[in-house]
Amino acid sequence: MKQFFKWLLMIILTIGLGLLLLVQGMAFVSLLLHVGQLLSGPLLMGVLVTFVGIGVGLGLYLQRKWFRERQILSTQGFATIFGFLFTIVLVVSVIFYEPVLQAVGDYLVINQRVENKADLIWILGSADERYIHGIDLYEQGLGDRVIMTMGRRFVPKLLQTETIQTNIDVILRYVLDKGLVEGIDFFIYPAESTYDEAAQARDFLNQSNLNSIIVVSSPGHMRRVEMIFNHLIDDSKELTFVSVPLGRSDFDYQWWKDEFSQGRVIYEYLSLVFYYFRYVIF
Repeated sequence: MKQFFKWLLMIILTIGLGLLLLVQGMAFVSLLLHVGQLLSGPLLMGVLVTFVGIGVGLGLYLQRKWFRERQILSTQGFATIFGFLFTIVLVVSVIFYEPVLQAVGDYLVINQRVENKADLIWILGSADERYIHGIDLYEQGLGDRVIMTMGRRFVPKLLQTETIQTNIDVILRYVLDKGLVEGIDFFIYPAESTYDEAAQARDFLNQSNLNSIIVVSSPGHMRRVEMIFNHLIDDSKELTFVSVPLGRSDFDYQWWKDEFSQGRVIYEYLSLVFYYFRYVIF
């Protein structure tokens, strides 16, 4: 039994190191994007697989150090076999990178069908495309009223006027031009993070005794949105997650070909890890 737990611990360690190095690989890609270096699909896949391989290799090496008395292969033989298998995996992943990367991007996108009219449409802040799509849903009669969350930031000086100074002014003008009345049809709440938005939505639903809400955001953002909203809001509330359609969003379906989308995917996976350990577990 003791030996079993040793092996189990080492398997967990090996997988954990592989995932940890994968996160490091994504951080490396993010750094390259910050300096204006967009990796092609095959190269991106190769970099990520290499980082995972380093983590797995390190885990297997530590396992060999721990179980010296049970080694079958010499160190040289082990390194040869591992190098051979890693090379095969690397080559195959680089050749067939597209379906793998497509699945990685698809995992982030959640777009549920709206079955019934909701009590509230909650539009998450930051991207203009979210407000446009959320207001469209309201005009289609899918929600009784709208809440928009956003941080306050100034628009470029060349676009500023007496009435337009911040992003809030821009969105407010857009919504008012649509004929909606502030304080009746829609409300604007300040928010600085997805967690902050989900916490505000939870409090608003509880205080208002509302039961259903449509949550609107960008395609690549929706997996994290679903995770944190479902974590904070109890199951008695009906949540529907609706993303901006891919054709209307800045997010590219083939995300590895576009600098913005590649950065978005890397950022979202890193954020998923952070949110999961920061808010869901702890």
